[in-house]
Amino acid sequence: MYEYLFYRTYRWQKRLWGESSAPEMAGLFAPSMLAVMNILYPIWLVTNMILVCFFRVYLVEEVTTLFKIMAIFVCGYFYFSFVSAAKYSKIEKKYIKESVEIRKNNNRKIGLYLFFSLLFFVFCMVMTALLGDYARNYLY
Repeated sequence: MYEYLFYRTYRWQKRLWGESSAPEMAGLFAPSMLAVMNILYPIWLVTNMILVCFFRVYLVEEVTTLFKIMAIFVCGYFYFSFVSAAKYSKIEKKYIKESVEIRKNNNRKIGLYLFFSLLFFVFCMVMTALLGDYARNYLY
């Protein structure tokens, strides 16, 4: 899923700006941010919930710093998976000859994935706001 999302973003940026604007770096942005939203943010939320509910501490800055470092590692993982050593050209060759029907099907999958990812992110944001209110009102 992330590889195809990288490919679609890469091709879009390549058509839009050409090769001189480093479309592989723009293509790297979408899968990296979605991975952070879908993997790290819920882990951050659960970690804060455990700290607040079981240990009665609210360490937002410390936990946030730790997860910022983890997000840098996630972005590095995607960089080495898709961009380094010109792997983006191999990915482009893999998907360039897909049929129109397969492309439409893959675009639907990407669209659904984006929709549910954003919906899940909004849910996590609401839960974080409620957790922050709980921590401010009942812990301090």
